[in-house]
Formats: sequence, C-alpha cells, structure tokens
Amino acid sequence: ACNHMCAYCSPKYSSTWQKSMLVHGDFTNVSRSTNVNLQPLSDTPIDVDAWVMEIQQEINKQPDHSVNLTLLGGEPLMQKDSLKKILELVSSKIKLISIITNLNPPDNKFLQWLLLRFPKDQLHFNISLDATLEFNHIPRSGFDQERFKENFELLRSENINFTFLAVCSVLNFFDLPKYQRWIEQNGFCLKQFKLNNPICLDPIWIPDQFAQPILNQLLTLPDFFQQFNESRPMVDLKLFEQYNYLSQYFERTNIDVNTTNEEFNQYWTWLEERFK
Repeated sequence: ACNHMCAYCSPKYSSTWQKSMLVHGDFTNVSRSTNVNLQPLSDTPIDVDAWVMEIQQEINKQPDHSVNLTLLGGEPLMQKDSLKKILELVSSKIKLISIITNLNPPDNKFLQWLLLRFPKDQLHFNISLDATLEFNHIPRSGFDQERFKENFELLRSENINFTFLAVCSVLNFFDLPKYQRWIEQNGFCLKQFKLNNPICLDPIWIPDQFAQPILNQLLTLPDFFQQFNESRPMVDLKLFEQYNYLSQYFERTNIDVNTTNEEFNQYWTWLEERFK
C-alpha cells in the first residue's frame, strides 16, 4: 500500500498507481517497456498471516540482537498491523530497523509506536525526498508538505538517525541546486540514485540549453551525471515519449504544472510547444 503516485513508480510498489491503471487504463504514445512496467498486478489474495509466521520463524532462528531488519514499501508506515505483529514477536532478535519511507503516511500512529517501542539507536530512517518541500509534490504526487514537517520534526526531536534518498529524474532535476543547498545548510546526508524506469524520464534527455545552467549550480555532481559531459545528440523520440508520459501523469494526479521553479516552467513550455 502507498498513498503516493511518484512519477517513476508503478503498480508493483504503489496501490495508488494500481488504482490509476485500473481506472484509466494504459498510457498512450509511450514505449512498450514503459507500459510493461505499468501493468496492474493480478488480484490474487495474499495470505498475510502465513507470511508473518514464516518471517517470524526465520528471524527467531537468529541470535539475540543480531538481525538488521529493513522495512520496505509501498509505504511501510502504512502497514502497521502486520508489521507490528512481526516486530512485537521478534524484538529481542533485532539489532537495527532500517525504514525506507516517504515520511508522509495518512497518519503517524505507527511511527509514534516505533519511537515508543524501540531505542533510538535501533532505528534508522531512509527518507525518500526527491526535492525541496515546496517542489517535492511534482515528482512525488500525493506529498503533503505540512504532514512531512510534523513527522520530520518528530524524528529530530527524538534524535533518530536518518538519511535522505533522492531518485534523479527530469521532474526533480531543475530543483536539485536548491535542494542540495538545503541539505548542506542543515548538515543532512543525501544519497542520490540514477533513475531505473521509465527511461524517458532520465535527465540525460534534457537538451544542453536547459541542462547546463542547472549543472553549473550543483554543489555535488552525482557520478551518473558525468554523461552530461559527453557529446549527447538530442533524441526527439525520447523527448516525445517524455512529454506524452508526463502529460498523462500530470492529468491523472491533478498536478498544476505552473510551479515556482522558473527553469522547470520554461522547459515544460518548450516541450509543449515542440510536441503538443
């Protein structure tokens, strides 16, 4: 389950994406690999209790305080019932719980339960945040800035260790200079990752006239951005797919494309004029 519909995600990881694909159908004028990634999951029921028992049995075979447990999603802070059951049964075995989260669940009851139940040195949060709080709803539809602030302050007040994770796509590329400055000014840790899917959202397709001014502002250039220094022909087919994909993403998520980021606005206007 996940309350977000991030631009580069899919029904395999997000129930919000699953619902969109079932209600609205396939994307049009995009590559086959993109649409394969967006295929809805089959409606096969899952025996959650059986999985909980199997996980519990496997963990209980381990020595006390030896297990590094990673909670994934969707959004793990929405999975409170099944995860609570596991964690309560195996707490003596756990050395560290690492949680990959958007820190933006509909409520923070499970988050508060974790903070009360486990010592702070047993918790580490990997927070998926692709952009500044004002811009993050563009790549990660469903993001609620105020809810995030509340949960983030809760972690900081409890002195919980955390790291920010960002997937680099065309939708956060134009905000990266501001985001990196925010990270540096606050002494936070940020790990940036190359986009896997869909390929059309890779920033590499952004023409130099838009990409180079942003690259010149970056405090840190991820290794996978080195390809910007190579000779890069503009590939209209990928830009055409990018425009089609994003148009449908914006329509399905009701995102207002007129943002406070002027560089992004200029790029989107250029894409519209070229392919609409």
